[in-house]
Amino acid sequence: MIIPYSTDAPIYHYPIATIGAIAVNTVASFVGWSSGADWMSDWILRFGEFNPAQWITNTFLHADIVHLIGNMIFLWTFGLIVEGKIGWWKFSIFYLSIAAMEGSFVQAVMFLIPTDSVGALGASGVITGLAATSLLWAPKNGINCLYAFFIGHFRQYSSGTVAVPVALFVVLLLVKDLAYAIIADFEMSSAMLHIIGGVAGGAAGWAMLVTGRVDCEQWDILSIIRNGGAPAADLDELRGAARDEELANVSAAPQKRVDTDLARSEFLRLVDEGQLDFAWQAYLTLKQRNPDWRLPGEDLLKLATAQHERLEWSASVPVLVEYLRHETQTAPLVRLKLAHILLEVENRPSRALAALEPIDPRTLPPDKQTLLRALRETAGGQQDDSYELKEDW
Repeated sequence: MIIPYSTDAPIYHYPIATIGAIAVNTVASFVGWSSGADWMSDWILRFGEFNPAQWITNTFLHADIVHLIGNMIFLWTFGLIVEGKIGWWKFSIFYLSIAAMEGSFVQAVMFLIPTDSVGALGASGVITGLAATSLLWAPKNGINCLYAFFIGHFRQYSSGTVAVPVALFVVLLLVKDLAYAIIADFEMSSAMLHIIGGVAGGAAGWAMLVTGRVDCEQWDILSIIRNGGAPAADLDELRGAARDEELANVSAAPQKRVDTDLARSEFLRLVDEGQLDFAWQAYLTLKQRNPDWRLPGEDLLKLATAQHERLEWSASVPVLVEYLRHETQTAPLVRLKLAHILLEVENRPSRALAALEPIDPRTLPPDKQTLLRALRETAGGQQDDSYELKEDW
């Protein structure tokens, strides 16, 4: 059993509509159960009819408590990702649009195909649409899950938490539904309803992405493809700028060139081999032996990028801080990235504010100015008095 419960994707908007949708689903389902099957039958997605009201109402009704709880858990997780990027009112329209697209298509098809089934109900089609959108908008972000497995034959039990990339999580969901649909000969079933909702949500999410109606900060699938599989292309740009800055200053310490080259070569080898923790520890050891030595900024950002690709956000914090202690040319963008992590992963709003404090908004492009304001507002609303806003970086 795997239960998703949160995400590390940046959340710039409080999940008002997601919480609202969960509340409406819960109230409507309980009202339906207490009112009886006759009342429910008027509001489910009835086959053989074409009723636009039912396209929406069916998605707020559920067959039983297990059906409701399971759907609401997944609605919370994927709602956080999608609403976190576009806000409550756009999310509300997006949610209802998926419901309408799915409902209209299903009723149109089932109007022409004879069936013994009365109809369908539940939010899972819309939720699959939100999952497909999350796959497009945040494929390399993580979904935090609780897991519990019991193998009766071996009397083995295991439980804990694990972070699963959004892309892997959603693909597994879609593959499961496709397998069930194939087994059922593509008859209208729960699996087919999920697939139809996924296609509807994926199409809507794709349209918003390609028309620039959602800002995924280059963590979306299009940006990842364009940048050769690496998210957060801003860090790749930062490495290029840092490289130019470092080359301009090479002549400043020619007497240390040999030692610097050797240490740097070993550091980069460890990063390339994926031994990221060893690379960082090696750097700290060399710094302790020679306090005046430091790596080029581009190398530190290479390590941070590799950590982000593995979803090792917390491990990258000291790396980014070390970068900021010495580099100035690309510092504002690194500070934005660091503040993201401190706020969304570390839950340290005061320190996130400290990271953002030195940034002059006038030095940022318009989209990053918007991001800066959102981060400051979010961190300011969560700030406590446990951290002094003075840093050496």
